[in-house]
Amino acid sequence: MTLVILSTIGSVFAQDGLIDTYLPIARRAGSQEQTSTPVPIAVLSATPTQTSTATLTPTPTETSTPTATLFPGETRLPPTATYTPTPTLTPTSTSAPGPSGDCTLYTANRARSSHYGVQMYIDTQPASPYFYPLVESRAGWVRTEVSWAWAEPDDTSPDGYNWTEADASLSVAQHTNIAVLGTVAHAPPWAAQPSNGPLKPGKLEDLVEFMAALAERYDGDGIKDAPCSPVVNHWEMYNEPDSRHKWGYAPDAYAEMLAAVYPAVKAANPQAKLVFGGAAQDWFEDQGGPFVRNWVEQVLDARSGVYFDYMNIHAFPAYWPEYASNPPGTLEKVNYFRDLMIERGFVRPVMITETSNFIPTITSSLVWRQAVFLVEVFTQARVADAAMTSWFTMYDLPNYPHTGLVSMDTPPQRRPLFYAFDTISAFLESASYVRTLTPAVDGGEKYLGYEFDDPSNDRRIIVAWVHFTEDSSTTTQISINANMAIRYAMLGGATPLVDGSDGSADGKITVRFGREPLLLEVPR
Repeated sequence: MTLVILSTIGSVFAQDGLIDTYLPIARRAGSQEQTSTPVPIAVLSATPTQTSTATLTPTPTETSTPTATLFPGETRLPPTATYTPTPTLTPTSTSAPGPSGDCTLYTANRARSSHYGVQMYIDTQPASPYFYPLVESRAGWVRTEVSWAWAEPDDTSPDGYNWTEADASLSVAQHTNIAVLGTVAHAPPWAAQPSNGPLKPGKLEDLVEFMAALAERYDGDGIKDAPCSPVVNHWEMYNEPDSRHKWGYAPDAYAEMLAAVYPAVKAANPQAKLVFGGAAQDWFEDQGGPFVRNWVEQVLDARSGVYFDYMNIHAFPAYWPEYASNPPGTLEKVNYFRDLMIERGFVRPVMITETSNFIPTITSSLVWRQAVFLVEVFTQARVADAAMTSWFTMYDLPNYPHTGLVSMDTPPQRRPLFYAFDTISAFLESASYVRTLTPAVDGGEKYLGYEFDDPSNDRRIIVAWVHFTEDSSTTTQISINANMAIRYAMLGGATPLVDGSDGSADGKITVRFGREPLLLEVPR
């Protein structure tokens, strides 16, 4: 793996030459995508059991005092603690689980986020070491991959499909209340070369047939369902299709594919949503990258009508100058693609199905910066009203060893990312964007800041941070009209503030902050 250090904006961006079997981020330096069919994974055979609900009871390996939390009734251990999850199963039903499989439902005493999720791969079953950290997180979405090549290695009818790997990849829908986004990828060699590029002549109808069967299998209606009737209602058509190694030179063919798949998926499952393939739309060919400029525009112009339910982009820190004057640029990038739709007379919700901040090694400063970036991006995604934002990844991967909310250790260790995810997802879950803070109104300088309204918790919320392009010692301050407030730490903990705690009793709360985001709660 070659690392390119972009020192001018303080980010590290990783390139790889691997196929997308394990990694959806196709940051290639000119190499053509491999076209071999992915090797199927081993899957544990399922044993029928009664339907159950499991409550996760984490057992810390060291004694710690829970920190202050954002919601009553919940506790959270600080980042120094490690966990060995011990599920306690409480049967709630004695109904049969289906043809085969364990229908146990795992829950935890955590409020799930409807706005934020994580990337996982291949096996999301309870046997995975990363299943319990996922359930214990606030993640409300999981993005995972479904391979057409695995299901239909040889051209056959739906009755001949092999669903083993798809069931394993989508197992999280069977065992949790977490929403699942299935990314469809890897056409079999008989249908496309490269596997994630345009289909061979006459093979579009085969993809349509596969997508109809896939939507039917996971619609939960009891007809031709996967064991336990899991529900997956969101299907993404390929990952980063704007790469020249994929659909980048065939925007018209991609539009034709979406237009053909869309009605078939809807017919199989009226609740299903078709998601535009997560488009990078950065690191363009003229910059030495693989992505084709204006590709999304070309797809939208290739056909009349609308043939997807969600626009979908990726947002990475190395490329904020493409869309914004200050990092992270998430707000501006979402608005850019929303405007493309509006210009063509329609609008669809926007998802951000990949965001991350790659680092070359684990150091206290770099992992701290990762957590800061997560808070920045997730905040701007809420300002932009993104439908969902997914962090890459839930756990470290061999070729991306420092990106996960948890590590590859046994048991997995929670990173600062995990706690930052936990904090900001709870903080902004029921909040709506109100305004952008400005020096003229709120004081200070060299920062980005946003105010949210959260009527369900009877509070206003302020999130602000000093521009990362500023010197690390730079601080600023803002003043908010309030007599009391609570300041939350990014990784856990809270400090009450009152008028006068800043040295002046003037009906305002004045707080100083720097690069670490200010998370402030004030009464409505």
